[in-house]
Amino acid sequence: MSASQRVSVRVSPRSSRDEIVGWDAETRRLKVRIKAVPVNNAANEALIKLISKALKVPKSRIQIVRGSNSRDKIIEIDASESDLSKLEAS
Repeated sequence: MSASQRVSVRVSPRSSRDEIVGWDAETRRLKVRIKAVPVNNAANEALIKLISKALKVPKSRIQIVRGSNSRDKIIEIDASESDLSKLEAS
């Protein structure tokens, strides 16, 4: 059974590729690089698409709950905690 999990994310837009860098042990934040620019919600949509692909869950099960206009975000994912282990560097 899955439950909603909140994850703190640091997004770096305008990167050379979309990738999950991994967990920052000091801040306990997931570091993600996105090619999209932070205009017209493009970077947020790219973030959701990347997380969805990594976890193999529908995009509708992922939402940004805080920080939609910031590099630091909190996302809520409808997945089990063990599924979040898939969010390693990809």
